[in-house]
Amino acid sequence: FSLRSAEEVIDRVGFHNIGKEAKANLIAMSIDDGIGVVTNTEDTQRDDLDLANDAIVVVFNGAAETQSITIRTAAGFALHATQQDSRDDVVQDATFAEGVGGDGTFTVPARTTAVFVKAQGAAQGEGLSAFVTAGFEPPVPYGDTDIYLRGQFNGWGTGNRLTYLGGGSYDGFVTLEAGDYAFKIASADWSTVDIAAPEGQGVINLGEPATLSAAGRLPNLSISIAAAGEYRFVLDALDSDAPILTVTNARALPVEAFVRGTINGWSTDDPLLYVGKATTRRRSTSKPATSCSRSRLPTGRRWISARRAKAARRSSSIPASRCPDPATRTSRSRFRPRRTTCSPWPLRATCPTTKASAARPCG
Repeated sequence: FSLRSAEEVIDRVGFHNIGKEAKANLIAMSIDDGIGVVTNTEDTQRDDLDLANDAIVVVFNGAAETQSITIRTAAGFALHATQQDSRDDVVQDATFAEGVGGDGTFTVPARTTAVFVKAQGAAQGEGLSAFVTAGFEPPVPYGDTDIYLRGQFNGWGTGNRLTYLGGGSYDGFVTLEAGDYAFKIASADWSTVDIAAPEGQGVINLGEPATLSAAGRLPNLSISIAAAGEYRFVLDALDSDAPILTVTNARALPVEAFVRGTINGWSTDDPLLYVGKATTRRRSTSKPATSCSRSRLPTGRRWISARRAKAARRSSSIPASRCPDPATRTSRSRFRPRRTTCSPWPLRATCPTTKASAARPCG
């Protein structure tokens, strides 16, 4: 069979080793030929293109070791018969195992590509949705319970709530002075959520992920801050029982940076200023460039508007004596655009140049 349109590819082809939990050197691709409504339609049923299979999964493992990937709702798969009978005894070690809750795990040896199929019965059955991974948002790890950074830096209070980012992750920002701090991550009642680490494992180093425990009633975490500043705490709680905490300096850029370009002669006059929460903004002291020209409009350029071209033709008949004298004018608004020689609008029609006017500076 073949997929003959972009719509069919979008509806049927899915990739499952994606997101922040993606494994290196591994691709897991599926093709859905099961029953269901075609994506982006109201009631169009999916055609049965392969009478032998309801779904196909291809796993490419480019790593030097065996790798496994679990895909939601994957069930009933087996290694393709051709590979089961292959002379390549390595690929024969590729396996599929159904797990609790209907998820399935595909395991493929090192540097091997394995094809798994879900055989079709007497009629088209359930396949494997292309969106089972890409369209899946894991449940919020701690539900509706707010969790907080609570420690010596805020009197063990609830002034620093962690914000849920989606995908099982939270983050929060705290301004700290140099020093050593004890802290935990916990709910307001200290019992619904109480995250710390076992004895001897609670030292948090900047920039290094640390696996914690939500078992409760564990010793405090500790962190040493060498330089005062704003720090970001990121909690990856996809595994809510063993969340991973990473603390970093919140400055978006590790060194001073500048906006540099033709607007300021590629200088360092426009530094980026840190404004908090890993955000920078530009403080510009550069003035916008203006155009001051006594030359006429160039000819033969198609991007010049017809109105400008007409104005240019009219300007060619203006006597030099009618050109405004920059030395006596008080406002640019007194002169019509077609008579003005100095303007912030480039390529505007100009007065003819004479020896006298050429000697005058642009006003």
